[in-house]
Amino acid sequence: MKKLILLLVLLVPVSFLFAQQSRVQFGGGYVFANIEDANSNGSGWRINGNYEYQPAGGWVAYGVTASYVSIVANNNGNEYTVNTVPIYFTPRFFFGEGNFKPYLKGVLGFQFSDIKREGTLATFTGKDSGLNFGAGAGLQYNTSGNLFLNLDYELMYVMNGFYRDGLLNSVNLGIGFNF
Repeated sequence: MKKLILLLVLLVPVSFLFAQQSRVQFGGGYVFANIEDANSNGSGWRINGNYEYQPAGGWVAYGVTASYVSIVANNNGNEYTVNTVPIYFTPRFFFGEGNFKPYLKGVLGFQFSDIKREGTLATFTGKDSGLNFGAGAGLQYNTSGNLFLNLDYELMYVMNGFYRDGLLNSVNLGIGFNF
């Protein structure tokens, strides 16, 4: 793992020198997951920020994404709130030509989470962190000029004790700028 991180730290800055197109994207969406001990699905929201570059004429874009995710679930008078901050490497593989470009993406990174369970008798809080990885699919629409819109679905496996099956599902809508 240390070798992979060292390789990314060394190669990513060098590869930025050869970037042909850079983009910044901001967005958010709907999130759902199973919360540990809640026996019910939680749902909530997320906000995202993404920077990526795409080499000249390439069909792969390389990016870094940071998000804030908040999920709430209720069970037997207890309210569970899980907040997660994932930071991850995001390669996107584009298909086709024109303004509408479908894509597949990967997710590999790290996350920090905290939980708060409020019940009638007591309140419990905790923190956890770990790796996260996953995949997604989406559609990017390039408008005239440097503006683009993005819609995607992402399935991320989060390695911590707060998600029952580790899966975090999200549907996101974003707006971005090419430069």
